[in-house]
Amino acid sequence: MNIKKLKDQVDAAELYTTETSSRRVRLKGGRVQSSHLEESLGKALRVIKDRHLGFSFTTDQDGEEELVEAAIESSLHGDRVDFTFPEQQKSAPLDIYDPQLRDLSEREMVKIGRNVFEILAEADHEVDSDITVDRTLRTTEIENSSGLHVRIEKTTLNVSFGVKRFKPDDILFFFRSSNSTHRTNDYQAVAHDAAQKLMLANPYQGILKGKLPVIFTPIALNSLLLSLNSALNGKQVLLGVSPLGSRYGELIVDEKFTLIDNGTMPGRSSSAPYDDEGIPVKPIKLIDKGILAHFFYDLKAAHEAGVSPTGHGRRVFSSLPSPNLHHIDIEPGDLPFEEMLKEVQEGLYVDVLMSTGRASMYTGDFSFPIALGYVIQGGEIVGRVKNLTISGNLYQLLKNHLVALENRSHILSLYSPIRAPHILAEGVQVLSN
Repeated sequence: MNIKKLKDQVDAAELYTTETSSRRVRLKGGRVQSSHLEESLGKALRVIKDRHLGFSFTTDQDGEEELVEAAIESSLHGDRVDFTFPEQQKSAPLDIYDPQLRDLSEREMVKIGRNVFEILAEADHEVDSDITVDRTLRTTEIENSSGLHVRIEKTTLNVSFGVKRFKPDDILFFFRSSNSTHRTNDYQAVAHDAAQKLMLANPYQGILKGKLPVIFTPIALNSLLLSLNSALNGKQVLLGVSPLGSRYGELIVDEKFTLIDNGTMPGRSSSAPYDDEGIPVKPIKLIDKGILAHFFYDLKAAHEAGVSPTGHGRRVFSSLPSPNLHHIDIEPGDLPFEEMLKEVQEGLYVDVLMSTGRASMYTGDFSFPIALGYVIQGGEIVGRVKNLTISGNLYQLLKNHLVALENRSHILSLYSPIRAPHILAEGVQVLSN
């Protein structure tokens, strides 16, 4: 499609194209269950005509004429907009493509899956595991009538697995995932961590509840931060529903806490040199030593707010862009994990929170059943807890109850990607289910 020729029909236009080739291998109990290759193409067209936004998409390689007609027709009823599409801008080089991963064979993928199974089985021969290995090659192109043309090639290796163990008086289930843009053995560290959690997972027989000190893993912390992430979204600020909308520049959490969105980390699947509107991606401190420093925006929300876009326009081809984070990065503290553990005489080590929990963006209140957690007594982990829920207010927890952050960070990607340390909080409400 010649995007410049559309200027005769519309005021501005943008073509977004993605091509994906993905191979998936699934194993159960170390045995291959399925393997298949899937390829897809998607095109999306945004147009601005008479200050109204039109949008259409297709999966048809030859459907460009219909794509244009549908986009122009939708502009008759589209939102009124005053922005235009960005010009070409330079972005720093980013290492997110690996030819070795591109050429990864099915046989090698099976070997990776069996390696994960062996690590888990060595820890507990009764464990049942469902393992999925995905190798993806994705090419994204963005071209607009302002002269922008970017092409992003990315490879991704994702290794995910569910761990299940059934006993007459106990059911254990949890999930883990590892991803990278390169052919690395990162998945082994995730599998070994899961194996360690398995060995510690004998049920604790005592009763534990009340207000207790809790160590949160990065995975659990990621779940807690859902409401904060939403409140930092510039679109929510514009709608007037973010509780942080009027608190720019204020101390909103403890000074020990700094939250960065970093979509430029090499080797991470959520990293990219440009967002899905062609805006260069840069690290941005959203909370700097407890102070609310920035909100994040896509192109449309930034224009409505009267600020520059922050490179957070994210989308799949079948939807319009919206502001979304790339990769949360919490700065570490100064306490080694072993010392953090010794700080707790009686409390919890919370690894995974159930997705059935709730977290209110409006108030910061949360309540999460614990999917995987452990009792700490005398500075040591002594067993796994069941049927417990934690509740409280995220802003109060991070401002008044944050004791310490671990002195090193861990990269994890269970629900959404995060690099973060363990954190220790005091006075967390623990309830029995």
